[in-house]
Amino acid sequence: MASSTDPEKLIAKADKLTKLTLTRWSADWRNATEYYEQAATAFRFAKKHEKAKVAFEKASKGQEMLASYPFMLKLSLPFYKESFMFTIV
Repeated sequence: MASSTDPEKLIAKADKLTKLTLTRWSADWRNATEYYEQAATAFRFAKKHEKAKVAFEKASKGQEMLASYPFMLKLSLPFYKESFMFTIV
């Protein structure tokens, strides 16, 4: 996605995408996560392991944010109903 390979610039772009502003009311975690992963890989190749670790942690946070809670709830609801029915009977 990013034409630039400077990991510091990629981190800055990703951080900008996760901040809410007056014109952007929701964070763009999909693109930000991709930028964080690219930055982490670039840091790792540059042997800057501490910065790579931080970038991978931010990418991990992005992956958590992408796993939308309502979707997971919708998938687990039938199992919850079944287990609830068995405990009542």
